[in-house]
Amino acid sequence: MEQINETEATATLTNLESGQSAFLTGIPQRYLQEESAIQHDLFNWPGMTPMHQAGVSIFEQGGRRLQVNYANRNDLEHTLGVDLIYYNEPYELFVLVQYKLMREEGDRVLYRPDAQLAQELVRMDDFYNLTQSAAAIRSHNEYRLSDDGFMVKLVPNKGLRPASGELIKGMYVPREYMHFLLGPNGPKGPQGGSQITFEGAPRYLTNSQFAASVNAGWIGSRGVQSQTVRNMIQSFYETGKALVVAYESE
Repeated sequence: MEQINETEATATLTNLESGQSAFLTGIPQRYLQEESAIQHDLFNWPGMTPMHQAGVSIFEQGGRRLQVNYANRNDLEHTLGVDLIYYNEPYELFVLVQYKLMREEGDRVLYRPDAQLAQELVRMDDFYNLTQSAAAIRSHNEYRLSDDGFMVKLVPNKGLRPASGELIKGMYVPREYMHFLLGPNGPKGPQGGSQITFEGAPRYLTNSQFAASVNAGWIGSRGVQSQTVRNMIQSFYETGKALVVAYESE
């Protein structure tokens, strides 16, 4: 539809673009919902061939193997505060991503943090603080530039235009950097409230940077963190509930 007049409750129907058949594709600008972004990235990874089963995608190329677990609105998200969980098998690492939708305001695309994000960050913080390890690495594959595997992916709501094998457009913000953006020194809007834009958060990771870092094992969990996430996922698929994390280190 277009030429929408909410006062008079009228609108003009338009023909769908060629190849479109879903009844929602006529929505103006094909606004993208968070679930659409999550599903898109669940089924796509650059340069790798996917295999899919319920809630899990496995991408393989040569000796590389990447598994993506769907966690949105299930017990894994309620425990970890994330929507997708990436597992790089050769490096035994997990990267955990929460998705948030950006919106257009004038000529800008931005994200305004809310109470739900605050709750999800608390879950991420609690898990990271409980399971982070100070132990020295024991192999080449355990080395990380950052062993904090939590990310928030901010996605513009301009509509999904699928490109085979590509992640959806957006900005990956590490957990620690997100805390800075939301803090007193982070970017502010005209009224002084926190807001995140591409320009106001220049240290985000692009799709290609994120994919390359995960593929090469530069970011993600290790050691106790990885073992704990693995146990949580196994428990979820066996019982429908994720383990409650309670870990005490020396």
